[in-house]
Amino acid sequence: MQTINYNPIGIFHCSGTSAVLAPRQGVLAKGRTGRIELFSNISLDMLSDLEGFTKIWLLFHFHKSKGFSSKVVPPHRDTARGLFATRAPRRPNALGMSAVTLVSIESNIITVSEHDLLDGTPILDIKPYLPYADSFPDARSGWVDEAKSIEKRYKVEFEKDTLLKSEFIGKLYEIDIKLLLDDQLSLTPLGNKRKRIVEDKKNNGFYLFSWRTWRFRYCVEENKVIIVDIFNAVADKDCSKEPDEKERKKYRAEFKCE
Repeated sequence: MQTINYNPIGIFHCSGTSAVLAPRQGVLAKGRTGRIELFSNISLDMLSDLEGFTKIWLLFHFHKSKGFSSKVVPPHRDTARGLFATRAPRRPNALGMSAVTLVSIESNIITVSEHDLLDGTPILDIKPYLPYADSFPDARSGWVDEAKSIEKRYKVEFEKDTLLKSEFIGKLYEIDIKLLLDDQLSLTPLGNKRKRIVEDKKNNGFYLFSWRTWRFRYCVEENKVIIVDIFNAVADKDCSKEPDEKERKKYRAEFKCE
């Protein structure tokens, strides 16, 4: 079989650098913005008339994806599904597509919102989204429809000064911690066999969500996930070995942590 080679037309820039920072679907990431930087060999004439579209399709390469499995367990689920019945990034050909909102076009920079891409993603193509051709409201969604029928969504809230703490950490890493927690905890806050969530052994009835060396302690009440504390899991004596040492020091100075 003939090998097919594609050259990227540009590169994507945003604050998300790891898979955990990418939302499950771009439409769930309200307010999440990013920029496409077209390469110099791409004529700006190709962008003519594109500003008239609200939505555009981005075709891209999953640059951090390695290998693939014939079955995968989708985010927030327990059951393995056939790879081609999911949108998992690890695929035989690591191609991705996402419908994003077009915000602006300035020279070779295209700003979009509601995306699920990572920083450094190679962009392969851009196409306009056409509602009459691309939208099928009555289409069946297989196992996703079944899951939605029993799915419960939780509202993530912050207690006391945890909102200020999360915003401070977000500024240190240039990410939106609120979006991260909403994406990670709004569907399966009780763990559901997920490695990043564990029961808090020191506080009965509470859970811990892990991101880098940070821990977010929370409880679940009816349809709410309440963030009650945020702390760094590395002790002072180990700070020299910690990848987040500078951020931890700034955080502890800001909130006068012991």
